[in-house]
Amino acid sequence: MSILGVIIIVLVIPDNAKLCCNCQYFCEYFVYDERHQIFSICDAGRCTKVKTRLKCRVVYQKACEWFEQKK
Repeated sequence: MSILGVIIIVLVIPDNAKLCCNCQYFCEYFVYDERHQIFSICDAGRCTKVKTRLKCRVVYQKACEWFEQKK
């Protein structure tokens, strides 16, 4: 018999914090779980402001110079 442990981390981030997750150009990644048929949010994404290349970002990373608050 095995015991499955689940760790849930809850971070409270203010809406006005200058972080990638609050930027309108941040596109968050999702992972599809076929077994449960659901999408789960990853702690990563990309910045879509720079058109010449995509900038990989972490959700809680300090925002870059192109930061614009989500509306």
